[in-house]
Amino acid sequence: MRTKLAERVSRVFGSARWALSLAWSTDRWAVGGALFITLVRGVVPAGLAITIRGLINAVEAVAQGMTTDVTGIWFWLGTGAFLTLVTVLSRYLDGLLNRRLQDRVMLRVNTRILEHAARLDVSFFETPAYHDMLQRARSGAPQSIHRLLRSVMGAAMNLISTISLFAVLAVIEPLIAPAMVVIAAPYVMFQVRQARRAYFIEYSRAAKRRWTSYFVGRLTTMPSVAEVRVLNLAPLLLSRFRSLMLEFLNQDWKLHVKGFRAGMTFGVVATIAVYALFVRVVFRAIEGAVTLGDVAIFGGATTGLRNAVEGTALDLRAVVTDSLLVRNVIEYLEHRARISGSEGREWSDQRGELRFEDVVFTYPGSTRPALRGVSLDVEAGETLAIVGENGAGKTTLVKLAARLYDPDEGRIVADGTDLREIATEDYHGKLGFVFQQFGRYEASAADNIAYGDWQRLLDDRAAIESIVQRTGLSELVSEMPSGLDTALGRSFGDYNPSAGQWQIIAVARALARDALILILDEPTASLDARAEHDLFIRFRELARGRTTLLISHRFSTVAMADRIAVMADGRIAEIGTHQQLLDLNGVYATLYS
Repeated sequence: MRTKLAERVSRVFGSARWALSLAWSTDRWAVGGALFITLVRGVVPAGLAITIRGLINAVEAVAQGMTTDVTGIWFWLGTGAFLTLVTVLSRYLDGLLNRRLQDRVMLRVNTRILEHAARLDVSFFETPAYHDMLQRARSGAPQSIHRLLRSVMGAAMNLISTISLFAVLAVIEPLIAPAMVVIAAPYVMFQVRQARRAYFIEYSRAAKRRWTSYFVGRLTTMPSVAEVRVLNLAPLLLSRFRSLMLEFLNQDWKLHVKGFRAGMTFGVVATIAVYALFVRVVFRAIEGAVTLGDVAIFGGATTGLRNAVEGTALDLRAVVTDSLLVRNVIEYLEHRARISGSEGREWSDQRGELRFEDVVFTYPGSTRPALRGVSLDVEAGETLAIVGENGAGKTTLVKLAARLYDPDEGRIVADGTDLREIATEDYHGKLGFVFQQFGRYEASAADNIAYGDWQRLLDDRAAIESIVQRTGLSELVSEMPSGLDTALGRSFGDYNPSAGQWQIIAVARALARDALILILDEPTASLDARAEHDLFIRFRELARGRTTLLISHRFSTVAMADRIAVMADGRIAEIGTHQQLLDLNGVYATLYS
């Protein structure tokens, strides 16, 4: 039990220390100023209580003729005015620093999350567990880092106020300390336990939160809206969305009710205890044991003490909740990619020759290998077509060739060097790729093409226009309202190309890069036969001298390749030219016929 408690406390402190370190490195002036203001605001309530006590006693002494010196009255009045001014100014300054810190920390954290996402393996995004991790890291966690800082400072301020008020009140009535400890301890522990319950409920909702976002997306975004409308799926999707949201609402309501009962119980018991002690102080004043100033501040200071204790409990609850949420960010940022972009050496002796040596690969979460002992040589400058039925392993093979994954067994060699020994950034810089799910970027037509090699092309309009000419995009661009400056896409654009037009732009983007190896995965699936033929006539010229891996189900396209590899059940079943494979009368001939 103690070990678990110590571990929980260690996690809370670890998260708080991480958040404070991040904030300090982001804006140390804002953090330092906020900490100083926290200290000042923590001691001010006790200072005001002492000031009021001193003022009342000084006035009483003059009024009863015990002294004619009013210096004490002016001193306490001046002290009270100063502390009141400090309270007002510190509140506004705290708000300003809070806004500055919030904005900068949010920017820093969101940037780190996105930067880390850009470094993670593709496999990270292909399993539900990783999606849940990303959901937890992105959903509210960046805000929780700032909230954790505020909660820690709020708890510190209330704790300082509690201790200082305890010290003041204990001088007047010593019983106040044990009474408040006995009353407050269970309430503080309840709030901490309640925070853990709330966190683990929300932690378990990650997949369900993604489902609610999925339902919203199906109901509000293209291209699903049209099918949902025709199939009248809206009532069903709405019902499932509402069911999940009602589940969340009911769980949250139960927590709110428990919190209400605990808060009400603490408030009632604390008020009764404080009032009983107040009665005792009054009668002690009648007996002359305490002064009139002591009586005057006891009622107000005990109310402040109760509020400070309750504030400490609620802030500690927030600290626990937000520290657990911050752990989600830390867990995500600590997840390391297996394939590093910068590790490895430069790709030397670049010719574009690829060799697969007994490659075996299984997707994360799957038990069935997608590739089974694949061995294949691709000569430099050769166009190799890869064909086979769905699920044969074609796309997996080219994704490994692009080093989006590493083989489980065997290796892939580029110009005699294992891909795992080459810096991935260097290798990708010489790679052109058109995916089945190619990018449709909400940007201008020029930018959509330039993204193929954006560091070189983004500001080189002449080079982009040359690519348009060489890839046969001139007619398509001329139909756009503003030519190459036309914003494309449904969300922000002026023109939404057809699927085939998007695909031609994607091919142009791949060819825009000065690539040594081209990998084209169904690059003409959305094109009609004539457009496909025209594109590949140009492609043969543009791809001359480049090693090309081409996946296609269209045999008119495949026949243009130098060689054809036929895949079946994750293996290379046949390999040869179009005519050789037809003469073989095997798998390829069957597919062709």
